[in-house]
Amino acid sequence: CLDCPSNSNSPNGTGVVTGCTCNAGFSGNDGGTCTACAAGKYKIAPGESPCVDCPAHTYNPQVSSTSNVSCLGCPFGTTSRAGSPRRGSCKCAAGYYGDLQNDLACGGDCCSECPAGTYRDQIGGVNESDCFHCPLRQHSAPKSVNITDCVCTPGNFGPPGRECAECPADTFNPVTNASNLSACLRCPANSFSETGSASFTDCGCTAGY
Repeated sequence: CLDCPSNSNSPNGTGVVTGCTCNAGFSGNDGGTCTACAAGKYKIAPGESPCVDCPAHTYNPQVSSTSNVSCLGCPFGTTSRAGSPRRGSCKCAAGYYGDLQNDLACGGDCCSECPAGTYRDQIGGVNESDCFHCPLRQHSAPKSVNITDCVCTPGNFGPPGRECAECPADTFNPVTNASNLSACLRCPANSFSETGSASFTDCGCTAGY
């Protein structure tokens, strides 16, 4: 009886080398060379099936892993691509920033939210300056991830993610995310307001009233 190739096995009574299949944690053709699953991957069952990537938001530093239990979750506020092999693969998620080189100093919680009025649509931000400012006269909630999260502030109107226009003189707009001029309401008769007014109280009586 001949031994199967390294890291493979066969049922009792097997008469051909192709009856030898790679063990869990290893991949390769039946009867051939079996290669350990690389870090960032795993393989649950024996056979010819390939190793599987650990999912996004995880990492796996071990080789020849036999279960997705080996895929460890990234720290809070971070993410990773599928198949990531080490903790250093975890980067601050979109909407966050932080210096992960000092991970131990901040106890694994190194990512801060991009502040209101900004957004970040990519992973890996390090400094607050990596959060992009919303267009003129727009605002966003903290940890925003897309430029379209930026909406017009009161007193202005326009589409999300683009510079807003001011409401004209003698009107006001008290709401956020107004998309067109119709949101700018006329001041009462015999009153006026400056451009970009955001409140009814911005309407003042004209001279003589």
